[in-house]
Amino acid sequence: MAASVAVTASLLGLRFTGALQPFELYFYDGFLRSRPDEGPDDRLVIIEINDQDIAQRSSEERMGPLSISDKTLAELLEKLKSYNPKVIGLDIQRPFETKLESLKKRYQTAPNLIAICADPNPEDVDPGHRNTEGASAPLNIPGSLIDQRVGFSNFIYNEDRGIIRRHLLQREPPAGSPCFARFSFSLRVASSYLNQPIQIVQTPTEEVYSLAGVNFSPLQSHTGGYQGIDDRGHQILLNYRTHLKSPINSFTRVTLTNFLSGQNVPFTADEFKKKPRIVLIGITAASRGDIFETPYSGGKKDTQGVIIHAQMISQILSAVESQRSLLWTWPQPIEWLWIGFWSLAGGMLALWLRSPLHLILATGIVLVILTWLCYTFLRNGGWIPFFPPVLAILATEVVVISYTTFQSWQTLRRAE
Repeated sequence: MAASVAVTASLLGLRFTGALQPFELYFYDGFLRSRPDEGPDDRLVIIEINDQDIAQRSSEERMGPLSISDKTLAELLEKLKSYNPKVIGLDIQRPFETKLESLKKRYQTAPNLIAICADPNPEDVDPGHRNTEGASAPLNIPGSLIDQRVGFSNFIYNEDRGIIRRHLLQREPPAGSPCFARFSFSLRVASSYLNQPIQIVQTPTEEVYSLAGVNFSPLQSHTGGYQGIDDRGHQILLNYRTHLKSPINSFTRVTLTNFLSGQNVPFTADEFKKKPRIVLIGITAASRGDIFETPYSGGKKDTQGVIIHAQMISQILSAVESQRSLLWTWPQPIEWLWIGFWSLAGGMLALWLRSPLHLILATGIVLVILTWLCYTFLRNGGWIPFFPPVLAILATEVVVISYTTFQSWQTLRRAE
């Protein structure tokens, strides 16, 4: 049908320019929020440093106004020895060399301690934000091991309000950056936990990074609802795990003060013996500015950076250990056929159903079917087009109705 072809071609051209991307991402977020909870991930524990924890330490003990001292960090790492976590992820920027011998020794000899570095983010205007100037890794980590024990902590921000939907696994360090790490903090922690090296696999169509036999296919510039994005580095979609309808509740958390004092600690050393765990240490203080928006945030920044890192680690571990699906999309030609199919369906409805009421009811049923299909696919990891097919159905119906009405009007005129 000519109308269907014309509408489909117009929509594909409009989509290619990125004009439909905000709408596609809006519905994508809605489908994500509609998925059922998967429950908490008991492989990860977060020791969080909040505003109260920072305030309780004297200013002389802190390394800057928004961090903790070497003394406090050494005390925390010593306390963790009795729990024997399989991996400790240090999500705290510490661009300085410690003079505290106990902490220096820990950096030098603990193979399970993974630290971060960060590239500067020139778009940050808040001087309290941790990525304003960037940060190097702790200097006491031996040079021969530093590549395996440091990962970059930078996130990819979406154009719409900075919502984090993508997970950057690898990138080439920018020139002049204090952060030299090629692989992300999340990938380094997951690799250490699984005791598996990060590998490069050449598939028939692309080069992908792989961990324990699981391939992480990178996003391209035009992938799914993303059209014309910056696809540098090795990016994948971030498949959030939720509990009580929020990614914030997916991990066991305890404050620094409670953990050091032994009060209200929601886990025991025996639990660590029964199941290997990762301990992430991160600052969640509101004054730190390390807070982000996710598809579940409802338009506000409410998710701390250490929780985002935990979600990324959980995604990798679940893909390897639980065969949990990574988020995937169709090849573009399949998406084009999908959009064309729904355009054709809209055109056929407009031709067959001349009653406006019947057409409205039938269109509503078709849209319900489309919604159910897209939701079902996303529950199983597949992000397939929703908004372009909706437009295709409605636009083709309008075109067909307009054309048939015009034809009827001309026929009447000739009859007169």
